[in-house]
Amino acid sequence: MRSIQLAYLVVLTIAVTACEKKRATENTANASTVVEAALVKSLQPSLPIVLPGELKAWNRTLIVAKVKGYVGKLYVDRGTRVKKGQVLAELEAPEVIAALNEARAEVSS
Repeated sequence: MRSIQLAYLVVLTIAVTACEKKRATENTANASTVVEAALVKSLQPSLPIVLPGELKAWNRTLIVAKVKGYVGKLYVDRGTRVKKGQVLAELEAPEVIAALNEARAEVSS
């Protein structure tokens, strides 16, 4: 009998405590919150700070022509983002074209 009374007392204590906590949170939610505000000022530093730095690209690649020639048309500038397979420039190689025309002439004769 005593253990039942003790268990009943423990359950009653837990229920009362839970109700009090619920009331406390409801009261805090309903109460207005006071916030302290401050005036923001823009100030210039008395001494400027100059630090050395170096800007580097994320990725680098080496572009090499397979034949000798010169750049006829350039489609992108340095630093432009490019995609795989995008044409960056057209190379003109008059010596290679002359050799190709010579080889075609020999084949056709």
